[in-house]
Amino acid sequence: MDKMFEKWGGAEVLRRAVRGMLPKNRLRDDRMARLKMFEGTAHPYKQNLLRLGEQKTSSVGQNPVVQAAFQEMKEAQPQQSS
Repeated sequence: MDKMFEKWGGAEVLRRAVRGMLPKNRLRDDRMARLKMFEGTAHPYKQNLLRLGEQKTSSVGQNPVVQAAFQEMKEAQPQQSS
C-alpha cells in the first residue's frame, strides 16, 4: 500500500478504489467524471464547508436552525398512544 501511495499519490489510489467499487456498466465513466478529490487542505470548495464557531470539526445537528426545525417536526407529529 505504501508503494502505491508513493507511486501514484493518495488521490489516484482512492480513485482506483472507488472505480473498482462502482458497477461495471456504461454509467461508471460518468460517475467517475463527477468524482473530485483534493490532496491536502487546499481545494476550491473550501468556502462551502460549514464551520460553527471556533470548532475544527462541524456538526450540522448542532446548528440552532437545524435543531429548531427538528423540534418543530417533533411537535407536528401526532402523539402515538401506548
